[in-house]
Order: sequence, then structure tokens, then C-alpha cells
Amino acid sequence: MRGDPESEAQLAEDRRKLQLVSALRELRENAGLTHAELAKRAGTTAAVIAKLEDPDDDSHSLEKLERIVSALGMQLEIKIVKKHARKNGVLV
Repeated sequence: MRGDPESEAQLAEDRRKLQLVSALRELRENAGLTHAELAKRAGTTAAVIAKLEDPDDDSHSLEKLERIVSALGMQLEIKIVKKHARKNGVLV
């Protein structure tokens, strides 16, 4: 429901997850790797890679993500930023 803080928070979380899994899939595909090939480089299984690329899967872990990103020759960076305050639905 629009305007419901809990629903909006869930929607924002879903968007972040979709961005992350989309970025992982794009990096893998741009590297020309299959799930199995990336899994071998990362020391895991093709099933784990597929699950990490599934936005509906909730078993993602930071350790797994770091291994996968490293296997793609990249570095995972996480930023903590201050949330923008909202007043009556407007950023302040």
C-alpha cells in the first residue's frame, strides 16, 4: 500500500536485492562464464551461483557474495549512508 512505511521499506529492500542480483548476473555474463565456471573459480557449486542470482532467494550471505565477486575479478564494497528524512512523503 502506498504511504505505508512498512510496505515502502519492503519495496526498497526488494529493489536493492534486485539491483544486486542483476549486477551479479550481468558481471558473470559479461565475463562469458556459466554458473558452473564461476562456481569453480569461487570454490562453490553452480546451484549456489544460481541461487545468488535469484532475487526471490533469501539465503544470500556476505561471505558468499564476496567469494563470487572476487572470482569475477571485482571487489565488493558496502556503504553505510544516512537515510534521507521524509516529511509528508517529500525528502527533506
